[in-house]
Amino acid sequence: MTERTRLKWAAAMVLTVLVVAGIVAIVLAYPWFAVSVIGLREECEAGAFGDQFGAVNALFSGLAFAGVIIAIALQLQELRYQRRDLSLTRTVLEQQEAELSRQAKVMQRQSFEDSFFHLLDLFRQSRDDLVWEKREIRIEDGEVRVKRRDSRLTGSQAINQTYVDFTRYFRRVNEVRPETSLADIVDTFFDNHMSAVYAQYFRILYHAFKYLSEFSDFEIDPATKYRYARIARAHLSNAEVLLLSYNCIGTVGGRKFAALYREFRLGDNLPKDHLIVRSHVDSLLDH
Repeated sequence: MTERTRLKWAAAMVLTVLVVAGIVAIVLAYPWFAVSVIGLREECEAGAFGDQFGAVNALFSGLAFAGVIIAIALQLQELRYQRRDLSLTRTVLEQQEAELSRQAKVMQRQSFEDSFFHLLDLFRQSRDDLVWEKREIRIEDGEVRVKRRDSRLTGSQAINQTYVDFTRYFRRVNEVRPETSLADIVDTFFDNHMSAVYAQYFRILYHAFKYLSEFSDFEIDPATKYRYARIARAHLSNAEVLLLSYNCIGTVGGRKFAALYREFRLGDNLPKDHLIVRSHVDSLLDH
């Protein structure tokens, strides 16, 4: 209730009280006034005298009724003010709810980004932990044999050299057993000639893309997911993209990573000139 409304309400109440008090005072004082002042003794004389104040009674009655009307009008005005205040309050609450919803989405996105980029940090760390040891690959009596040499590379250099080893391994197996499928060659190489550190490396990369694919705590459209995927893909060198692509042809990679490979179009930047065989491009992009 505003200050102006309160003043109007108080004035109406004072006026109503004064009118009622005046009517009561006149009613109570009338007998004394009729007898003591005017000197009326007979009831008929008193009645005739009282009839002269009929207009006054009507006036006071009208004033009392007017006071009631004023009070009702003020109450109606107060109700309008209350409805307006409720409408403003509802608008403010709706704005606050929208702001809280927006803040919740911002916090959810922040939580998502913290987790996603933490996975990418783990991925970079696991790549730095990769170790390549020089191997001599020979095929004796139809069997592939590997001998280790005293030479080590780490990190991105290990990835690059690992792809070189895979290229040589594929060509040698293809020369001796040309009927061997690409998937079998991939499985044998990844199972037998890559250390457990590589398994962790691919596992973290897989979970980063899987987390991005399955995240649903807030609305994230496919285009936004793809932008995050491009950020992750930017961390991959050509050799990493090639190894990942070939890995998706194998049994394990084809069962787990291939769907994510297609969803986030990880083969879009496939360095085709560095493929072992140019015809592999169809197998790598369609698996």
